[in-house]
Amino acid sequence: MSRRDRSFLQVTTIILGALIVILGQADAATVTAKSASLSDVVSAIRLAQEGDTVALPAELLVGLHLLRSPRVLR
Repeated sequence: MSRRDRSFLQVTTIILGALIVILGQADAATVTAKSASLSDVVSAIRLAQEGDTVALPAELLVGLHLLRSPRVLR
C-alpha cells in the first residue's frame, strides 16, 4: 500500500468515525429533576425518552424510595 493510499484511508477513517459519533448522539438529551423529591424524580423519568439521561440535583437525600419502571434506567 502506497503512502498516499494510507493517508487517504486514515483521513476517511477519521471522518467516518466523527460522523458516527456526531450522528449517534444527536437525539440524546438530559432531563433534570426540579429537586430530589420522589415526585420530581418520577416526573423527570416520565419526561425522558429512550437514550436520555435523567440528572438529579445535588441535594441531601433523606429516605429510601424504590422506583419501579418498565424503562431501562442507567
